[in-house]
Amino acid sequence: MTRRAPHQPAPVRPGPSHREASGPRWLPRTWRRALLLALAMLLAGHGPAPAAETLRVAVLLSSGQTLPWSRELLAGLAEAQNRHGAGLELSIEPLDAARFSTPAQEKTLRDLLAARHAPAPPHAIVAESDNALRFLERHGRDIFGDAPVVLLASRGQGSGLPNFRSAIDDAPWIQATARLILAVAPRTGRVLVLGDDQGRGRAALDLAQEALTARKPRLEVEVAAGLSESEMAGRVAGLAPHSAVLYALPPSDGPGDALERVAAASSAPVFAFSETFLGRGIAGGYLVSPRMMASLAVDEALSAARGAPPALPSVPDPPTFDRRALDRWGIPASALPAGSRILFDEPPLHRRYPGETAIVAAVVALETALIAALCLLLARRGREAARLARAHALLEERVGERAGELARLAVTDGLTGLPNRREFTRLAAREVERARRSGRDFSLVMADLDNFMEVNGLSGHDAGDAVLQAFAALLAANLRKADVVARYEGDAFVALLPDTAPESALVAVEKLRLLVEGTAFDAGSAPPLRITVSFGVAGSAETASDLDSLLQLAVHRLSEAKRAGRNRVCGPPVHEA
Repeated sequence: MTRRAPHQPAPVRPGPSHREASGPRWLPRTWRRALLLALAMLLAGHGPAPAAETLRVAVLLSSGQTLPWSRELLAGLAEAQNRHGAGLELSIEPLDAARFSTPAQEKTLRDLLAARHAPAPPHAIVAESDNALRFLERHGRDIFGDAPVVLLASRGQGSGLPNFRSAIDDAPWIQATARLILAVAPRTGRVLVLGDDQGRGRAALDLAQEALTARKPRLEVEVAAGLSESEMAGRVAGLAPHSAVLYALPPSDGPGDALERVAAASSAPVFAFSETFLGRGIAGGYLVSPRMMASLAVDEALSAARGAPPALPSVPDPPTFDRRALDRWGIPASALPAGSRILFDEPPLHRRYPGETAIVAAVVALETALIAALCLLLARRGREAARLARAHALLEERVGERAGELARLAVTDGLTGLPNRREFTRLAAREVERARRSGRDFSLVMADLDNFMEVNGLSGHDAGDAVLQAFAALLAANLRKADVVARYEGDAFVALLPDTAPESALVAVEKLRLLVEGTAFDAGSAPPLRITVSFGVAGSAETASDLDSLLQLAVHRLSEAKRAGRNRVCGPPVHEA
């Protein structure tokens, strides 16, 4: 943290002090200014507050009061209030960006604060972080007048505030930690400084670089500002031996705090400055806490209210280290400055409790032997169980295959591979019910090979079976997937055509008849045979959509086709369809 005097002096309040030229010219200029300032204080009632007066300090918090950083700041403010007692009156004003994000909401907040502080304006302002600084730059004069402003943990410069007093930031702790790196690891040849390139963050990096090079002029210092988490992790992972990392980024309440991941990826020890970083992988540093910053900011605000000049804070000893990180990087305790605090430095359990540790070790050894014997027994049983499981699985697989084969045979014609009559009845009944619900037409087709007995008699049953198989394949290949085709009995086949009116069915069946008539069917060992087929077609509109009635009608039409000379399609008259 650095308290710096403003680059420009605060403007003098309007009043008689601006009339310096009207004073007696025989007085020295310094005395004339003092008399005029005293006269202005008497007339205007302004100036440093008397020591006995209760001083009012307004603290503007950039975010809500529930975040860890804000809770620590509030604890530090409470300690400052207790320390100063009746001489201090603190007013905490949270400027939650989530609740006041639009210009209209910000104007409401401005009017609310102006009304709240109008009866008793604060003697000084503490602005925490950048949101509060930007709010003051826009509305501070309207709400608080010319009360001096102290910036707390802000990366901004405060140049937009004419009444800017000083800033409490982390620069002194960063600078002290930079010098600490070389004291702890004097062989360090390179230091990578990770930080913020905004405003005071950039100035803190410059101070850290100056501190390092002043301590060791030939030291290689690389300042990397504004990197993403992945970029920082990649940069620290490739550091050469005798390197170190100074993590100079401010702490974060959100998931964007990348220190743990950077420290885990680093190939060199990481040092930092904030107490909130302890236990996250850093080796150590001069650590400042939000409580300390809040207390220093209140003290500086009170000094500003009394008219005292700004004062630089001193970095308190001792530095703090994490034993686990020191062990990771091989940094011995003898290399640390005298009086250093070493946390997480508990001795191992076997040294703290030797007797209990021996008993536990004996019990563990006995349990290990018992477990080993049990594991051997279980392994033997496991092998037997695995063998039985394999045999059982093989048996189940064979049973399943056999059951599947039986189930397939139960619904499939063994010669043609088409569904058998029973399976057709089940599938057709489902389609009939669906057609009844949707109100759509469907057609039923019966087909019978003409003079098939002569094929069996002249060419043999093997040739007849081959012809039946070829005809079944032709039917399945030339009808739609939605159509239900089956072997009904002997050389008779049946097909149900969903969503098909009798006129369309007659056209489709006629194409099939012509295709069969022009095809020479493979008859196995016998020469190819030419056959013809007769078809009977029935439409659902001709009956009450009952499957048995349709079958009877289709069989009747098939018989008509046979009587009419075979090799033809017989269906409902076109005018009836």
